[in-house]
Amino acid sequence: MSSNNVDLLILYHALLLQLQSRYQMDSHLTIEDLPDVVQHLPAYRMLRKKFSQPELDLVDRFIMQDIDILIHNRVDNQLNHSPTYLMFKNMLLDALFESADQCQLKFYEMKHDIACNGVYQVGEVVSQGALECSHCGLLRHYQHLETVNSCERCHCDVFERPIYYPIKNKLNA
Repeated sequence: MSSNNVDLLILYHALLLQLQSRYQMDSHLTIEDLPDVVQHLPAYRMLRKKFSQPELDLVDRFIMQDIDILIHNRVDNQLNHSPTYLMFKNMLLDALFESADQCQLKFYEMKHDIACNGVYQVGEVVSQGALECSHCGLLRHYQHLETVNSCERCHCDVFERPIYYPIKNKLNA
């Protein structure tokens, strides 16, 4: 790295420190005012004396980028403390976790159905859908994660996924 580039980096760092100091000392100064403040700092005046216009343009681009990042971080920090935002974020995350859990359960059951031809034994876990007693044909509906128990009617320990189970017609129910 040339000595000219090292000097540029040193002055740029001094410029950032001066800008930070000025922002912390002046309670009326907003982040949006910083681009105008930069022009009047001693380090910036030194940069103008020592470096060419293309180098100054580069410094201006970098300082504006740094200020934009500061503004963006400030908005993010304010947003992260907003009760409405936090409540919405938590609701969204809960919905995503729930849907991911449901997908995992459906995937688990699909794998089990394929591996065991849709046959469930007492003690296995089932989440949603219907199981039919292999002995008496009693149809059991599951709405959530549950362990398969023996049949209430005949005490059989083996259940199968029904190939077809009737859905009640609401008009005839």
